[in-house]
Amino acid sequence: MDFLQGKSLDEDVDSYSSSVKSALSLTPTDKKLLALCTTAAVASIAMVPTADAAVVYSGVKNIVVSNAGATSLDLNTDATKDFRIKATLTSTIKITGKTASMKFATNGGAVRALASGYRIIQSPTWATAANTLNKTTGAGPFTGATAYIGVRFKSSSCSAPYYHYGWIKYTGNGAKPETGTITGWAYESSCNQPIRAGQTATDTPTLNEWGMMLLVLLAGALAARKLKEMQQEG
Repeated sequence: MDFLQGKSLDEDVDSYSSSVKSALSLTPTDKKLLALCTTAAVASIAMVPTADAAVVYSGVKNIVVSNAGATSLDLNTDATKDFRIKATLTSTIKITGKTASMKFATNGGAVRALASGYRIIQSPTWATAANTLNKTTGAGPFTGATAYIGVRFKSSSCSAPYYHYGWIKYTGNGAKPETGTITGWAYESSCNQPIRAGQTATDTPTLNEWGMMLLVLLAGALAARKLKEMQQEG
């Protein structure tokens, strides 16, 4: 479920209920009723089951990859290597999924170089076989550039068709294209939960769409009550 951005839950509730009070000429009793309804709405929203989502971040890294060897990454520290980034004999640096379930996002022939903030959940193509990041000929999406590699992988608590989604931040050296640097990675601990490229912490949820709809219905009920009272007085 998507959430509204920019305000906390309490701020959203206060803002919305204040606008309702302004739009309607509420009596003190009506205002108390609206406050109680708002509190009940928020409580009901909090009771909606949600995934125990959490972004797990590696912290800042400085892992240099060169023709001196390969670097294997265990993103979720479960003693199982997930991805390998290695320089080949042709001075080409490639990424490989360690097993068939460890995949990275491609665009049909090359690793996708994702910009910061890209929402990682689906890709036109997920690959496991070795795929180029950068090389001495100047080719490759990461040559002389810093971007994110979108990844997905399984774990003991998350098996196909469910995956953990994550990212690896990588810089391809422009002056010496047969080398590169891994500067960090992160993944979403819950199955099939999206993560944004570069995201290092779990988002703080705000009032969601269902909650807003419920508050609209409550405001409509109060408006109908006021209209009925006015008709009876008339």
